[in-house]
Amino acid sequence: MGLYQKLMQEPVSAMKLRPLVTVALVAKVREAIATMQQNRIGCVAIVDSDGRPVGKFTERLVMRVLLKDSSALDEPVSQHMVKPWSTVTQDDTVARLIDRMESGKLRFVCVVDSEGRAVALVGQRGVIKFLAEQFPREVKVQMMTTKQHMDQREGA
Repeated sequence: MGLYQKLMQEPVSAMKLRPLVTVALVAKVREAIATMQQNRIGCVAIVDSDGRPVGKFTERLVMRVLLKDSSALDEPVSQHMVKPWSTVTQDDTVARLIDRMESGKLRFVCVVDSEGRAVALVGQRGVIKFLAEQFPREVKVQMMTTKQHMDQREGA
């Protein structure tokens, strides 16, 4: 099976999905930041009482909130979240996921179950790993170095 067919047939659930850290819609900004720090992540999903994603809160938003007014830390996170957050179901194809990420210029997409509850997170790195695992001969992965070797010439 070729790359195109694989992307059109494989479900998102076939990928290695990341655990999703969530915060309640009524949580305070301060609580969302603490959750992000505890889990060492840059984004949390904001979910309603049924566990459905309604938005996301990111490190970038933390900076905006703090620059605007430090008293905003005690406001509900729902007042500062990005909404709506793009989602795919576990049964959607990898091709649909890639299309959703490309069209929305997204780094991460929330994965939901058949009832729309948030279950996982998938990002650009996950897509690249999926492709590299499925097509190791077609995808050549090399370590990138930040330093030039002494024997390499600099310039043209």
